[in-house]
Amino acid sequence: MKKYAKLIVFGLVLIALSAAAAVFPVRDWIRNLIDWVQQLGPAGIAVFIGAYAIATVLFLPGWIFTVTAGLLFGVIGGTAVALSGATIGATLAFLVARYLVRDSIQNLAGSNPRFHAIFRSFHSTSVTISTALPRFDFGPTC
Repeated sequence: MKKYAKLIVFGLVLIALSAAAAVFPVRDWIRNLIDWVQQLGPAGIAVFIGAYAIATVLFLPGWIFTVTAGLLFGVIGGTAVALSGATIGATLAFLVARYLVRDSIQNLAGSNPRFHAIFRSFHSTSVTISTALPRFDFGPTC
């Protein structure tokens, strides 16, 4: 049981987040965002990109913002806005992981021999862990 405790806790956190996403009125929040962005005019583009970037850092489903960008700004403009927001969000997520939570993650994963071996191999080959992340599917963020 102790062997699987962290995995069970991780699963329960994912279930809790999924339940929260189902309970909270996310669609209404998106509709309110659309109305507000349209009222802002050209400044709405910057606001939407910022909202998309924050949503990316918080692991909110990106497809909602991508579709909303297409509805708000058209195919070409929506593509540019969604791509900008996703790129800025990914950069922010990397910076948060690298500078704010890295030590915490290393402390949590350090006791696990598999993670320790991964960190050691990346450190010895001068390759960062960020090169491995695109190879893993994290579910709702993809």
